[in-house]
Amino acid sequence: KLRMRAVKFLARRGEVVDFSLAGITIKSRRPPPLIGVWVRAGNVYGRVARLIEGGFAIDLEPRKQG
Repeated sequence: KLRMRAVKFLARRGEVVDFSLAGITIKSRRPPPLIGVWVRAGNVYGRVARLIEGGFAIDLEPRKQG
């Protein structure tokens, strides 16, 4: 299980079903964040890239400050 937090959003719990250098796929019973929202999964940041049945995918990318 992984605890996720959408930046300026509510914390969510989910299960990692796929993980690579490019991204993470999460299954969750809760509604997914909107596409394009910055999220933190563990200690890494990314943007919600797409929705899947029962979850969503995060594309990992460096978070620009400012």
